[in-house]
Amino acid sequence: FDFLDEEEKDLIDKLIRHVMDTIGMDQKCLEQLFEFKQYFMRGIFIHHSDLYLAVKEFTEVCIEKGLAKVTCTTDTLGIGLNLPVKTVFFTALKKFDGVKVRRLMVSEFLQMTGRAGRRGKDAIGYVIPIPSILYNEEDFSVLVKSNSNDIASNFKLDYNMILLLDLYVAKAYRFIQKSLKAYQKGNTKEEVYKVKGMRKVLLVKGFLDEDGTLTQKGSILQRLKNVKYEIVLAEIISMGLLPSSHKIDLVDVLCLFISYRNPRKTVRNPEDFYSEINSVENIFQEIFDCEKHYRVQSEESVFTSNTNEYARPIKCIIMREEMDEVAEFYELNVPVLFKVVREILNLIKILVNIDEVTDGVKENLFSINDCLSNMLENDISLLDF
Repeated sequence: FDFLDEEEKDLIDKLIRHVMDTIGMDQKCLEQLFEFKQYFMRGIFIHHSDLYLAVKEFTEVCIEKGLAKVTCTTDTLGIGLNLPVKTVFFTALKKFDGVKVRRLMVSEFLQMTGRAGRRGKDAIGYVIPIPSILYNEEDFSVLVKSNSNDIASNFKLDYNMILLLDLYVAKAYRFIQKSLKAYQKGNTKEEVYKVKGMRKVLLVKGFLDEDGTLTQKGSILQRLKNVKYEIVLAEIISMGLLPSSHKIDLVDVLCLFISYRNPRKTVRNPEDFYSEINSVENIFQEIFDCEKHYRVQSEESVFTSNTNEYARPIKCIIMREEMDEVAEFYELNVPVLFKVVREILNLIKILVNIDEVTDGVKENLFSINDCLSNMLENDISLLDF
């Protein structure tokens, strides 16, 4: 299929050259751009969360300019982007949500169908479900006629937000009061106390000076944006506890900071982990105790050791075992394991740019990165997902 005329092809070619100039020597991004170029030049585009940002933005520009005649996408285009189209096709009513494959919620379905119809261009926007033996007319009818799911706040205070917004207690009250979470709960005192406690933790643990100035340790924390347990990882880095002797030992630590959790089982055998893992877990304990003292944690909360449930599967992948075989052996979902690998790669990207991380650790990080990146490129088990 070819949906473009010569003028449109010339314009896409110019846009591709502009993207190339923008990304410079980013080899992985260039490879991805050229991998799909043959489709772009025929008006066929893709959009999903694992594309490089430059490729996604290129697709969005082409949709906006009317150059993308067909776009194969996940629900990424349905969330937060004002990119209306003439017609929306549904090939399935399910999605992988990071843990499992599930049916679309009503709110997700309505968000995507709402893209159909361009104001000022289309009198009608069309939504067309592709026939499937897995779904029938009733399935779509329920989604169309049902009320949307209730909106729930996902607002969560973290230490980087405290540093970024410089949230003293007086400012915290005004900031939190304007949030959806405060509106839904009707009580902001608990969150304000939490902000006060988190600032105390930052002061006591040496991330801030008494006058509120960022310390060297605090600057490490500031660079760990969107990392689970970022304050613990900053402490580990500042104490030089990231293992540099062997990359397999480093995997044990990296997997402590993975946000995905296996709902079915916990893979934990302390004998598999490197000897200094207890020092790392002691830091988790110390931070937890400090948080509990300053009311960041509730009085009823009890410390539990973090689990390295993905450490052994990731080690197997680094040792060149096939992902589908690893997933089957550890009773994991392949897409979940794929997401874990992507999260580790993102964490590595952050860590290698932190000066306080030693050269020996960085060498191991680059080695892990190469192993996992090669697996993502070559493992055919991912073709099913």
